[in-house]
Amino acid sequence: MGVWEWLRKKAEKPTTHGAAGRETDLAEKQRPAPALSESEEAKIGQCLEEIARIIAPGDEEAWQAVRACANDPEAFFAAHCITFDERGIDDASDRDKIRWLGLVDILEERGHVCERDWKEEKVDFLYFVGQLSGIAQSGLSLDAAWLEEEEDIPAWCAVIDAHWKEAGAGMACIDIDSDSYVLFPCQTAAREKLEHLAAKIGHRIAPARDM
Repeated sequence: MGVWEWLRKKAEKPTTHGAAGRETDLAEKQRPAPALSESEEAKIGQCLEEIARIIAPGDEEAWQAVRACANDPEAFFAAHCITFDERGIDDASDRDKIRWLGLVDILEERGHVCERDWKEEKVDFLYFVGQLSGIAQSGLSLDAAWLEEEEDIPAWCAVIDAHWKEAGAGMACIDIDSDSYVLFPCQTAAREKLEHLAAKIGHRIAPARDM
């Protein structure tokens, strides 16, 4: 069964409830994904590199790093095992996760995205988002007065989206299945393409306000 059919069936699988259901769900999660063909591996790599090209325009070093990670996730893991250990990942058996988190780590290291904790304080949120490459490249502005101190990241991003609406931009987020937010500014049309690319390989990119 190809990866695309496997991902479709995975998405269609009904959720089970109760103790027996939880055991079934756990067994499903622990079951390794089927081996992929060379063409399927290549398609995943192409999607990841295209995502990097959209989020990090003009940054060929980032594109090359993402390509290398996609082609050999085990080698990428070995070179960044301390970073993965901090995420609670101690081996490269889940190649899909290594690739997806590798994409995030590469883009963050290059200043294109920032990973922020769910309980982020407003001052830190503004600082780290304000340092992102896409802010300056797109001529976007941030104003502390827009945001309420007691709100959270999705609420702040919704307010920012409203202020950036005329510029056709907003805050987007790469879902890494954690309680943190991987944030970056993005044009609406580009974000829609990113959503499609991520979905093709079983992942999610969405407006940060919806995360």
